[in-house]
Amino acid sequence: MADVSAADDAASSPQPIPGGGRILSAGERVQVVAASGRVTSVYDGRGDAFWDPGPHGGVIVKSLDRDATLEFRRIGGRWTRTSKWRIGPDYYSRISPD
Repeated sequence: MADVSAADDAASSPQPIPGGGRILSAGERVQVVAASGRVTSVYDGRGDAFWDPGPHGGVIVKSLDRDATLEFRRIGGRWTRTSKWRIGPDYYSRISPD
């Protein structure tokens, strides 16, 4: 049996993702990818997604399907919608970082 070096073992292990350890993915649905590779669904719809800079954290989604901006927080191990703001059908609207 061949010896496995520490360098070989480290190269095959999941590496931490810089800047917080999670990636936010948006398109046909909004998902969060953890450094371990685990994917959790935030929103099953099309939209632009942003990390919430507020004190509660979470994800803000500008939904393309509902003409609304939605807030999601991680509650009890699941992403749960906690707020909704109607924005109308303005695709070019932007989320302010503050």
